[in-house]
Amino acid sequence: MIEELIKSAIKKIGKRHYEVGNPVTRVINREVYDLNYSKDKTEPENNFVNYLVAYILVELDKKDITEIENSTIFPQAQLYKKLVNKAENKQLISDFKISNGLYPDLVFHKDQDDNRPENQKIAIECKIDKNLTYDEFSRDFAKLIVYISEINFQKSIYIIANMPESIIIEYLRRFKLKYNGFTEQLNKMEIWVKNADEDLIIINCS
Repeated sequence: MIEELIKSAIKKIGKRHYEVGNPVTRVINREVYDLNYSKDKTEPENNFVNYLVAYILVELDKKDITEIENSTIFPQAQLYKKLVNKAENKQLISDFKISNGLYPDLVFHKDQDDNRPENQKIAIECKIDKNLTYDEFSRDFAKLIVYISEINFQKSIYIIANMPESIIIEYLRRFKLKYNGFTEQLNKMEIWVKNADEDLIIINCS
């Protein structure tokens, strides 16, 4: 039911929200100016997630589904302490520096302090970037692995817009080739590719 709500909400997000960029500078009279825009108002991922939540809430009967919370799972410092004590996560932490910024874009769970698997439904990361690099992809993908490993999410979804499916599949192949010890986590992960005017594509990561 949750996944169907997410899919329905994605369909309602307008084309312009897939194509928006994050302005950093602007050329005026041949001079380059730093815009210094507030990140929470200009980052495409934040805009996309806000619309996603809004459209889900339109259809959502809160009494019949787990709570939606757009926040951290529990204090970042506590999560970091748990992560560094696990040998299998040390390479991910070192390679992608994911001890900082472990914030899911959107989570479906019952309670922030109860991380039993039955209460942790879905963790979602979004990336709206037509120039998404392999390194950026890998950092978010590594975070999704951590959410499953350490916070016991039943599933994670990586929603990517503005990128061809073929490139995402190649990024996934490269990641799995280098980090081949996460079979259990990959079985619980999907990548959803959505480009404006195209159907949603679901890639199973196992």
